[in-house]
Amino acid sequence: MGVASNRARQYWPSLAAVFLLWSTSAAILVTSLRLNRGHFVYALDDAYIHMAMAKNLARHGVWGVSPYAFSATSSSPLWTVLLAAIYRVFGVNTLTPLILNLLAAAALIFTVQWILDSLSPFLPRIYVFAVMLGILFLAPVPNLIFAGLEHILHMLLALLFAFFAGRILADLTPPARVAKVGFMALGAALGAIRYEGLFEVGIVVAILLLRRRARLSFELAFWSFLPAAVIGIVSVEHGWFWLPSSVVLKGNIPTGHADFLASFLAHAAANTVYTGMRVVRLAAVALLLMLWRVARLDEPTGEDQKSHAVQMWMMGIFVGAAALHLLLAGTGWFFRYEAYLIAWGLTAVAVPIWDLAQTLRHTSHFRRIDGLGFAAVTLLAYSGTLFWSTGRDALAMTLPALHDTYRWHYQMGSFVARYYSGTAVVVNDVGAINFLADIHCTDPHGLADREIAHAILRGEHSSELLDKLARSRGARVALVDDNWMGFYGGPPRRWLLAGVWLFRNRTVLAPPGLSFYALDEPSRKQLIKNLRDYSHLLPADVNQTGPYTMPVQTNEESK
Repeated sequence: MGVASNRARQYWPSLAAVFLLWSTSAAILVTSLRLNRGHFVYALDDAYIHMAMAKNLARHGVWGVSPYAFSATSSSPLWTVLLAAIYRVFGVNTLTPLILNLLAAAALIFTVQWILDSLSPFLPRIYVFAVMLGILFLAPVPNLIFAGLEHILHMLLALLFAFFAGRILADLTPPARVAKVGFMALGAALGAIRYEGLFEVGIVVAILLLRRRARLSFELAFWSFLPAAVIGIVSVEHGWFWLPSSVVLKGNIPTGHADFLASFLAHAAANTVYTGMRVVRLAAVALLLMLWRVARLDEPTGEDQKSHAVQMWMMGIFVGAAALHLLLAGTGWFFRYEAYLIAWGLTAVAVPIWDLAQTLRHTSHFRRIDGLGFAAVTLLAYSGTLFWSTGRDALAMTLPALHDTYRWHYQMGSFVARYYSGTAVVVNDVGAINFLADIHCTDPHGLADREIAHAILRGEHSSELLDKLARSRGARVALVDDNWMGFYGGPPRRWLLAGVWLFRNRTVLAPPGLSFYALDEPSRKQLIKNLRDYSHLLPADVNQTGPYTMPVQTNEESK
């Protein structure tokens, strides 16, 4: 009884944080089910891209959003494979990403406490709990659970890798065989869960090499980059790219050409100034704390010294990874891309900030070098409003985002599954529609379409090319957003409008409406009939307009 009581006292921050997170998630889930007529959906269509690919991999052995063709659409191979393995055993379902994210979030919470206790065993439990709350609601975690994507698992793997890398770098002796194998496995998993994970791995590889630990450096590089290399080779063999289509078409990759280089620099600047300031300020806090630690002359010895070294490495790798992320990756969209950096950064600075507070508390006079630490705390406190507003906005937008998906992507997928399953269709968003229906997919944006992706990179994509490809593949209907189609010259002139679904009060939906086109007159008549038949199933806050909403003329009226 005494042992159980001691463990409860030790781990109450983790237990309380998990309870709070799961309670919040349950409240969001119940409310969203009421809002969406009992249908469970995810907040982003991207979740369904992985689910569609996992479904096709489990059922047909095809790596693609469609069961009929390979596509390099997954930006998280490990997440897709994990979903496919579960689908293979338990069958295709909608809840798997939700359950995985709830479990990954709980594992993240316990991992944060384990790391903090390892770095400083005597941290007050209330302080540990406060750090957990900061990570959960400032990263933020609840909306990522309902995004249905791999970001929480990425947060967990990034944090574990940084901690073990810090321990290895803090000790000049080679790691034990078991620890070494685990470290390599972490590197491989980190590189496979998201390609941004390779930023962190690459920094550690470079540091190991500089510290003349070449063998460990090369082994880590080999195993960490192996999954991306294998996927890249397979992708190129199928006529795609070395990187996923989303990274190639939407990522910030410098090409050397002057125009592209200017675009690259502008994108990096926007990442930093407009949507990446949380990362910038957290990296600045970590850098100031590192300088404070280096400037002090009374550093501890023994195990405390090793713990300080681990903290320094965790902060240093974090600063480097944050810089690479702001330069090459994205921030801001549903606060998901940079979430791993927020969780990692808050954990990395937690113990140094506590040590700083104790140092200042027990110092009779303020030393000049402590000004660096004081500046770090001041900057973090000054950034509190930014972090708080982000967490508040993320939580507030979760339910509206879930409803957006239900109104747009779920209804679009259900419509196609009912009337056009097994046929060729031009679709604006490829996630839910391919998860709910098996179709021959033509994607105007190239994420799931090899020919269009290559045309976009060559600057040759146009409405005429889209029309030609769609007709050659047997497509007779198209579900697209006219605004996004404007980047390629608008919808082809030969297409015939059958109707439009309009959406008010959008949160994550950039387009105001979804347009339904037919590629010939017989298909238009059938599409109008199908839209009328489906119209009563749409939510009340979807405005329906266009030809199919016009009164049906009788034979007498037409005379």
